[in-house]
Amino acid sequence: MDWFNIYKIANSKAKKEELKSLKDFAFGLKPSSKLDELVRQLKSSFLGLDLYVYETLKTIHVSRINVPKDQRGKGIGSKVLTALKDYARQVSKPLVLVPEAERGKKQALEDFYKSNDFVYNKGRRKDWNITVPFAKSMYWKP
Repeated sequence: MDWFNIYKIANSKAKKEELKSLKDFAFGLKPSSKLDELVRQLKSSFLGLDLYVYETLKTIHVSRINVPKDQRGKGIGSKVLTALKDYARQVSKPLVLVPEAERGKKQALEDFYKSNDFVYNKGRRKDWNITVPFAKSMYWKP
């Protein structure tokens, strides 16, 4: 898609699909039916799982993983991350996330991600290509 087509779409009565592709183009998002299918499979395998993941040109962002309280401690989060890491290996892109825990659970969440091979994006390991602005992000590289 080029800028002329963006101008045309923006100045016409555009369809929802055209506007979505315009947003994807503008923000560098890459529509991925394989990733969408994986997310659907994970949600159907683990009922109540709240999962939001999106892919950009360089990374896969894990925006939200929320396992229901009554199902925590059963390895569901680790299984979800393992499936996402397998997909990331296939497409050769790092997984990036910003750990945001419930009140009083921050250390447990950080330990969980570290046990799944995520590291903080800081110091000598800082990768400016995958950094999340104004956030303390973590990543896993295939």
